[in-house]
Amino acid sequence: MERWTGVILGILAGVVYLVVGPGQVDTDSHWPLAQAFVAGRLHLVDAIPWLELVPRPQGGWYSPFPPLPALLLTPFAIVGVPVFTDVTSAVFGGVSVALVWALLLRLDVAEVPRVALTLVWAFGSQLLWVAGTGGQHHAPQVLAAMLLLATLVLAFDRRWPFAVGLLLGAAAAARLPVGLALPLLLYLFRGRGQWGSWGAILAGVAIPAALVAVYDIARFGDPFEVGYGLIVDVDGNSVLDEPWYPHGIDSIWYIPAGIHAMLFRGFESIEEFPWIVPGWVGNSVLLLMPILWWMFEARGRLALVTALTAGLVLLPNLAHGNPGFAQIGYRFIVDALPLLWIVLAIALRDGLTRASAAAMIVGTAITVWMCSVVWLGFQG
Repeated sequence: MERWTGVILGILAGVVYLVVGPGQVDTDSHWPLAQAFVAGRLHLVDAIPWLELVPRPQGGWYSPFPPLPALLLTPFAIVGVPVFTDVTSAVFGGVSVALVWALLLRLDVAEVPRVALTLVWAFGSQLLWVAGTGGQHHAPQVLAAMLLLATLVLAFDRRWPFAVGLLLGAAAAARLPVGLALPLLLYLFRGRGQWGSWGAILAGVAIPAALVAVYDIARFGDPFEVGYGLIVDVDGNSVLDEPWYPHGIDSIWYIPAGIHAMLFRGFESIEEFPWIVPGWVGNSVLLLMPILWWMFEARGRLALVTALTAGLVLLPNLAHGNPGFAQIGYRFIVDALPLLWIVLAIALRDGLTRASAAAMIVGTAITVWMCSVVWLGFQG
């Protein structure tokens, strides 16, 4: 019955994500790229003005985003049934809720904190915004978080190390920074027979990595060129000419601004209802998810390794020149959120205090309210 509880919560969350957010018809490159794959092309024929695309020298446009979200849509493209990111984000988000429940079971979290952490993951974390909103950037993040959670579930069972590596590689093929979760997986498979397990994990990771490298070579002639710095709009303006990229797409010089965006940016006020609104450049995750403070209560080597790995995953995001627009909170946190949930599970494994329960309730209420402010049109 415990396992079915997770499935039921996942289905419920998926339905909520599908209903509450906006429609996403023709608002991303994933569905057009899936159609291109079916037609035997790696590029889009026509530019979509509001999307981030890379011009192809021979004509047409490449999407700079990792290919997995589009690749998963190819079966629908084959039969001609369009599927957009409002649907995919909702499905991936719902599955992630069920996987969080499964992960917490493996961490021996007591029933009350297990239910609470699953519900906060579903409705009181950054996942609510990205899964409910969907779109070009959000769908890959939800997909990567889902795959990372599946990876962790298998890793805590110490089963199928090759599949563990394959899933992590697939997660990175949706969101590149998630691949940096590898150290935690190697730690979980330490001990007797670790060299064989580590080899299997690395072999699994290598397959998606090699396929993405071939994809990049076919597009740009370089296995390490993903195309973000090559983005040009339909008027010929380079993304590198935008004011937030004076040092390129990623640079250590952006890290202080990234930390400020993630931890210290507040809400904004307006002179009419609802008076307090989220800023379009984001808000502190500590305001939306105050339960994260309880990570500092976690003890033990697993908590330390997991927290350090989460920092590693976040590092490329913090070093990104643009910390994200049109977001609630700091959407890049989703890449590391499965790892942060492990640390929270360790801290709250035996039960909730009144303060931690209050933090969950208040954070969920703030998250739901701020998302609703945008979804209902109180903030354009």
